[in-house]
Amino acid sequence: ADRAKAAAIGLEAIKKAFGIDASGYELEVIERSFPAGKTEMAWRSPATKYGHVEQLQVGLQGEKLVLIERSLERPRGYKAPDTPMLMTIFKGITPVVIVGVFVVGWGFGLYFLFKTKNWDALTRRIPLAICVLFIVQVALGTSDNSGPLGTLLAMVAIAILLLGTVLPALSGVLLWIGRRSPARMWAAEQITRGHLFVPSVPASIVEGVSAGALMAGLTVLADWVALQVPGFEPSISRELNIVDAAIGSIIGNALTASIFLALAIAFAIEVFEKFKKVPAVVATIIVSIAAGLTSASDQETLLPALTLSAGYAVAAAMLCVIYRKRGFLAAWVASFVAFILPEALAAR
Repeated sequence: ADRAKAAAIGLEAIKKAFGIDASGYELEVIERSFPAGKTEMAWRSPATKYGHVEQLQVGLQGEKLVLIERSLERPRGYKAPDTPMLMTIFKGITPVVIVGVFVVGWGFGLYFLFKTKNWDALTRRIPLAICVLFIVQVALGTSDNSGPLGTLLAMVAIAILLLGTVLPALSGVLLWIGRRSPARMWAAEQITRGHLFVPSVPASIVEGVSAGALMAGLTVLADWVALQVPGFEPSISRELNIVDAAIGSIIGNALTASIFLALAIAFAIEVFEKFKKVPAVVATIIVSIAAGLTSASDQETLLPALTLSAGYAVAAAMLCVIYRKRGFLAAWVASFVAFILPEALAAR
């Protein structure tokens, strides 16, 4: 196609794919001699959006559309500012919290399992179901790029790893939680047995979905408020509606992330409740602050980080309340909805 027709085809494709009128954008055209008839075009927004230049790329082979992509790039000559010392400390809290909870929970789970020598815990349905979810996550995440053989090999490898390491720790932690608060684990145990309509299971699911939708609204609101704060570094995959991952990866990541979050909340609440001198309100505040701090590790300035942390801390506090009120199943459903709903809105 000649330059004018190629540009017209590209603009029409962009309008159809993204709903954007790029006619006022800056256009760059490259015509390739090899392969013959290849035309590459890039439209760039004249003004920045959230500190980024919107770039729309279209590739044609003759008049056939072979590539269309949307991305946001840093402006030419951009130089990242130095991170203030206070923000460096703030960002360093995230790995400390995550690794600390993981290591403590992992070690405690193994310790409690070997202390009680209750090996039947390794065959209980909840830890096995969680391990199956991890395998499903791997399958969903690799199926789009690795093909059937690569997906199968990845599933076998992760299954071996889970049986040797994750399953014993999970079994110990869930055995301890189940002994401390059997009522909070009852609905989750019933659903792993396929009992969907026994008492408390429907209520847990309904309340979990409702709480998760509210949590998702809080986190999106926190992102929107942070967008109004100078110095905010947006998460491109969500706030700007660009999702590079396939739908399988999004669902799989939400499954495993929600399980980890629900387990961390449940374990932390049970640990605090073991110490009777710590009021429930204080325990909720501590857990929610820790969760909120991990949400802003990608920020470079303090005020946007605090804005995000406040929104995510309130969402985490809601998760603590739903766990106390309805138990582990409701907390997992709530966290899954809170993870998947913003991604679904972005993928739309």
